[in-house]
Amino acid sequence: MSPNRFAVDAFGIDGAMFTAETDSETNFKLFGPVRWATTNAKSESRAFALRLRPNQDFAAALEAFCRQRGIFHARLHGGVGSTIGAHFTDGRNVVPFATELAITSGTVAPGADGTLQATLDVALVDYLGGLAEGRLMRGDNPVLMTMELVLEVLEGARA
Repeated sequence: MSPNRFAVDAFGIDGAMFTAETDSETNFKLFGPVRWATTNAKSESRAFALRLRPNQDFAAALEAFCRQRGIFHARLHGGVGSTIGAHFTDGRNVVPFATELAITSGTVAPGADGTLQATLDVALVDYLGGLAEGRLMRGDNPVLMTMELVLEVLEGARA
């Protein structure tokens, strides 16, 4: 590939978009999904534009969303948001309470015991400028303000 070109993987959604609106809970202007006129094109996939609210565990919220809709396997296509610190599966912790993160990879799928489990790989910066990346521990990473993401259904019941 020439130095003036690069490749990009993209995933589009039809029927929703993210827009900034004042949030009554936080009194901040936050991004969230809203319905949007579609092109009426037949889509080969099914996806949800999601906003997770404060003080809920990131992984648990995604697992509950999928479980409630009969979704057995899903993939995250990007996402950004904030957590209250961060705890990684390798034992590392980010102590400063405010982080901003980008999802680098993520899935929700049945674990060894058959229950849905979110696997979330992220890159983040804390409010002091510290950088970290890795896989978030399930059950120990609450959303600080908001988390916006796109979840593609790979297997499961229709919504």
